[in-house]
Amino acid sequence: VNQFGTSTIYDKKAQGWTGELENIVIYHFLDGLGTVSEDVAVGGRYKNLNALFFDNPMLNLTDVTTPLWEQDPRVKEELEGSRQSQVTPDEELAHCTVIEYTAWPRWKKLQRAEVVENWAAAAA
Repeated sequence: VNQFGTSTIYDKKAQGWTGELENIVIYHFLDGLGTVSEDVAVGGRYKNLNALFFDNPMLNLTDVTTPLWEQDPRVKEELEGSRQSQVTPDEELAHCTVIEYTAWPRWKKLQRAEVVENWAAAAA
């Protein structure tokens, strides 16, 4: 079993996964705020993984015998895009942690403020 698979959003050395597709049990979507800093993101844009995995008419989530990446090739493309092909013994992918707000880079604080402002406006 792969220990902890994540999408790669900002850092190819700190995010992603190693191992085999067949061994993924949970795949963690990072940065679930619905936006990314496009000038910093590895892909240069936001990818809506919620829509790809949970609001995708090509996927039958009740079919536990057919892997999702076989049901929709875009799922395989996403998973493979975050796969780290090699991690040498002196390297390791970073463990998932919560970063204190005070340590966030300026762009992340601005992004979060914008999202919170949009949520407040939508709720009003």
